[in-house]
Amino acid sequence: MQSLEPAAAAEIQAVTDLLHETMPDATVLCVQRNRHDLLYRQYAAKRDATDAEAGFKHERWLWNGNDSIEQNLSKGFDVRYASQEFNKYGVGVYFAADARLSAYFERSTRDEHGEKKLILARVALGNMEERPPVQ
Repeated sequence: MQSLEPAAAAEIQAVTDLLHETMPDATVLCVQRNRHDLLYRQYAAKRDATDAEAGFKHERWLWNGNDSIEQNLSKGFDVRYASQEFNKYGVGVYFAADARLSAYFERSTRDEHGEKKLILARVALGNMEERPPVQ
């Protein structure tokens, strides 16, 4: 069952602090917790299997911005809509530690300085490597 719940004061502060690490001038208008028990159980099972295989925890809190936020909240992230044509680094769902990058991918408001919606999600990462910044 899915429900949007008001976030507790501690959660609001934690999300605001994380957002301000990369978007210090952003104003947080609303923080909601999306609770979807079935999707979370599926995610947790896959996360735990990934962690067991790797021998350490791969979960991170990362940002996602797109034009299908409401659909993502109700049905989860769906890679069936991803394509090689639009996904430069491969087919999948893209997340970022930097909220500015995720905000850019909310195309409906890309050129505006107004309100944007972002998802802060638990993400179980697969094989990882750190790359130097592009100069």
